[in-house]
Amino acid sequence: SFLELWPLSTSEEAPATRVLTRVKTNDQIWNKVCDALFAVDSLMQRNKILNSGSKYIKDVFGIKVLTPRRVDSYRVDEILGAIEWQASQLHELGLEHDDGLRTLELIERKDYLSLPQDKKKHTGWEAIKNVYRWGAQLFEVQIQTEANYFLEALHLTDTSHRTFEMQRRQMRR
Repeated sequence: SFLELWPLSTSEEAPATRVLTRVKTNDQIWNKVCDALFAVDSLMQRNKILNSGSKYIKDVFGIKVLTPRRVDSYRVDEILGAIEWQASQLHELGLEHDDGLRTLELIERKDYLSLPQDKKKHTGWEAIKNVYRWGAQLFEVQIQTEANYFLEALHLTDTSHRTFEMQRRQMRR
């Protein structure tokens, strides 16, 4: 359920260095639904910023864009907001020309990079998390620096997703 894309070449001006994607498995989706129904987030006392969008469906498919620096994270955010596909490009992909496919519709935005220190996650995790609609599809895009990604990837650190999943699995039990 994971795919990692590297550029064939890079330059100093490149806003991103890597793109990763993932699709949640059925059991991951089921766990998210159950976690919301049984208020597992409140039991774990997580410093999660709640949102008005769907708690369950919005991040079934996700894209993570890694950037060299924080300023580049904002550049990628701007690039995504300005994307506009031409009818010919949609046709090449076998998609009908539809205004809902011409641009990405921003549904929700969380900017964890610009929060004041007292509002930041206690783990130190930072990213821009956007949920977009493209046609009928919802997906999440996380834009974060490579440094934050590698901190997150280290197993058993506070920012590690694996540590979070282990804590959540224990709470479910």
